[in-house]
Amino acid sequence: MAFTTIPAVGISGLTSISVNTQGGNDKIIIDSFSTSLPNLTINGGLGDDTLNFKGNITLIPGANLDVDMQNDEINPGLDNVLFSTNAKISLVGLGTAIIKVSRNISFSANSSLLTEDGNITLEANQQTLPSNGNFSGIDVNGSVIQNTGNGLILIKGMGGNAGFKNTGVNVQNGGQIIGGQTGSVEVSGTGGISSEDANMGVRIYNTNSAITSIGGDVIVIGKGGGSGMSISNVGVMLQASGQISAGSMGMVKVTGSGGASENNGNYGVFVTNFNSRIISSGGDVNVIGNGGGIGDSYNNHGVVIASGGEVSAGGLGSVSLEGTGATSIGYGHFGVVLININSKITSAGGNVKVVGMGGGSGASSGNNGVSLYFSCEISAGGMGQ
Repeated sequence: MAFTTIPAVGISGLTSISVNTQGGNDKIIIDSFSTSLPNLTINGGLGDDTLNFKGNITLIPGANLDVDMQNDEINPGLDNVLFSTNAKISLVGLGTAIIKVSRNISFSANSSLLTEDGNITLEANQQTLPSNGNFSGIDVNGSVIQNTGNGLILIKGMGGNAGFKNTGVNVQNGGQIIGGQTGSVEVSGTGGISSEDANMGVRIYNTNSAITSIGGDVIVIGKGGGSGMSISNVGVMLQASGQISAGSMGMVKVTGSGGASENNGNYGVFVTNFNSRIISSGGDVNVIGNGGGIGDSYNNHGVVIASGGEVSAGGLGSVSLEGTGATSIGYGHFGVVLININSKITSAGGNVKVVGMGGGSGASSGNNGVSLYFSCEISAGGMGQ
């Protein structure tokens, strides 16, 4: 049935609502509802479809949100989902949220997606042939994705392939991804294969921007993109007070790989500026970084902690940090670098282990394993070693 005007459809007594698009480029707008909704399923079609959540929606206890726009057609087109400013989607009890698109998912300022004990799954640009364009796969901009109970959060994003800053998962301007009490948070981002700069895997930028949990484990995996002479294709980037952390006894694991361009700055993990931190409250912290770069590329380090950046474990948690420089024939591929005052790797009471392996190949030079510059610190507190 096709509507030429907006229909009035009653929802009283319904157990589910499904919206199915067909051919063409469709735009679906979902505004606020004053009553709670049952299971809500939205399917895309053959064209390039856009779904825009514009208002507040609460689902009845146990009801699910299913926006899998990749399971409907063999060639589903370019699909994207937008959470407009102040739009809040809440699921209660065991209700789960699934959003899968071929292009990008964007959360605008003060928007949110919340569950209690239900899982959250977000996937953007994960199909076999990545989508073209200039975009971040998943952008959490001054907004919140949160599980408050025991559900899991699984987020995967890949950036576009044109222009600058095609980040896989971008958490910025106070945006937060918050795991629950026991369920883990797993965030995986891949930078787009663009010849321009700064195609990062996972980027956490600005004060109060964080990937964190109440008590569950936090796992972040980032792979830088880029091609040709692009620079700064970092695997996992924390900048200007960005944070990765876990509450209670949750463990933190961060793994980053720099992009495969022929230029510099393709760090595996980069923690820099104004107290950017990878920390735990009491669990272990594990950081692994591998520098990228190919050909004559240079200065592609495994792990860089700079300008007051910090990696630390609280309580009796231990810290294990491993960095490996790039294997290209250029120079200066350090395993682990600490630079500038207050940059540190430390613990409150657990052991601290730092392993750095310089990279390079052929006639490459200046590939240090572990280097500290200008009042940096590697230490263990309490009975730690």
